Amino acid sequence: MPAPGTRLRAGATTANKQLNFVQHIRTMLKSRGRAAVVVPDNVLFEGGAGETIRRKLLDNTDLHTILRRARIDNDNLSTK
Repeated sequence: MPAPGTRLRAGATTANKQLNFVQHIRTMLKSRGRAAVVVPDNVLFEGGAGETIRRKLLDNTDLHTILRRARIDNDNLSTK
């Protein structure tokens, strides 16, 4: 971990806006900063840049939770 008060560095080049948003937040946080981020399913689990960013978050930050929401099949929902 960097020294307290220093900013963290991002690490993957991508055109994916969601991944760039996650990297931007990470670079804006100070070393003991906190953030809660919600991104679409599979953004951090796709191969390439998503995997790289997820690994860097896991290895270089105090990441608390990555929560994956179950898919909802709208065809099987009914309202009464």
